[in-house]
Amino acid sequence: MNWADRIREIRFSENLKQDVLAAQLGVSQGLVSQWERGAAVPKPAMQALIEERFGLSQRQLTLRAQRLSVQRCPNIAGLLRVKEGEVWLDALSAFTDMDSFLVNSKDVGTSIQGKLGELIDQQYVQLRDVGAFDGENILGIGRFIAERDGRQLFGETCYATVVLAPGESVVRVDSRVSTRSVDRETAVKYDALEIIAR
Repeated sequence: MNWADRIREIRFSENLKQDVLAAQLGVSQGLVSQWERGAAVPKPAMQALIEERFGLSQRQLTLRAQRLSVQRCPNIAGLLRVKEGEVWLDALSAFTDMDSFLVNSKDVGTSIQGKLGELIDQQYVQLRDVGAFDGENILGIGRFIAERDGRQLFGETCYATVVLAPGESVVRVDSRVSTRSVDRETAVKYDALEIIAR
């Protein structure tokens, strides 16, 4: 990664404006702007200071940026990862916590498998089978019927992998809930996840 991209990643992952980053590093906002545009490169001493202050690996920066992006998403969004052989919820949009009975902030950091019903679990199996959690770039779309505590929700979802490192990725999920009701038999017809890009 070049320094222009690195500075942008730092600002995005830390949620900093240029002037705030500049103040933290003891430089002008104009210089930070030049770094981001690629018009200038931080001197070696400044590179060392940046690495010391924001010394995260590219993998950590990417994961952090994705978590922040999901958490601030105004839609129903989550970040999934495989841990201990199961699919875990790594991040969740604040909107989801306020509006959904299916998942909430208490589910973050726990296995989500088995919590939303058999049909959702089948989509997770499909994602695993095509390598979505193993570093493969995947884009999948599908309809779902999720079930929890005797309640059901029908909608459409999009799964997109975010590669963190060779052989490792997380899956971002963005969903839209339908206002119409759908019977289980109809939902099962549409439940298969369609992989539209690899």
